[in-house]
Amino acid sequence: MNNWKDIKNYEGLYQVSNFGDVKSLERKVNNQYGAERILKSNFGSNEYKVVVLCKDKKQSTKTVHSLVWDAFGDKSRNGRKLQVDHKDENKLNNNINNLQLLTNRENTNKGKSQYKKTSKYTGVY
Repeated sequence: MNNWKDIKNYEGLYQVSNFGDVKSLERKVNNQYGAERILKSNFGSNEYKVVVLCKDKKQSTKTVHSLVWDAFGDKSRNGRKLQVDHKDENKLNNNINNLQLLTNRENTNKGKSQYKKTSKYTGVY
């Protein structure tokens, strides 16, 4: 079941679900009625799903997995340089149960562990 929470700094405008869906809430935009709807996501240059959010006539592109973590994650990044990682390496699986926080080093090392080592030297594959 989808649980929905407001997106930080976009309260009353957008919500994100624990499964990685993002929706625009019902509101008046440019003197017209805007119905609630699920936003279409696109792929950013890094192949992660992204959505474009608008507030005060300014657009901002956000990665979906970061929005999910910031709303539902069990630990806060608190301005630290921690990265939201997909446990199963599937960048399309933005379910909160598939996300975790890692340091840059942990995330980099995790990616290297996928490759079969062919050298006896550390760091050479």
